[in-house]
Amino acid sequence: MGLFGIGDRLRLPVYPTAVARGNAVIIIWEEGEEQLWGHEDDASIAVTVAEDIQLGLRAIQYVRTSLLDSLRETMGLLEEAGVPAEHLDDIMYEGYRGIRRWFIELEKTKSVETSLST
Repeated sequence: MGLFGIGDRLRLPVYPTAVARGNAVIIIWEEGEEQLWGHEDDASIAVTVAEDIQLGLRAIQYVRTSLLDSLRETMGLLEEAGVPAEHLDDIMYEGYRGIRRWFIELEKTKSVETSLST
């Protein structure tokens, strides 16, 4: 099925990976560095947790890469449209500041939901 029902249209990165070793959950980063995430009560639970963590970390990496690619493409299109190169950095930063507000609101909503569920 793929990430959140998207199917074959989305290709997640290969790294990071997460594996279960016994009841330990280990994250393996692209450079080969291993990081102990934690331990679970049971080895089968560790496998499930490792799969969930791996999917989440790969999705995060996908979002980072996609956003950077989109920003680079946008900058190139603005330049092609005749926006002076000396103004591009400021324009991109102002655009970022505009969407940053959306992320701040998202974080507030997430904090409220977390406090309501506890």
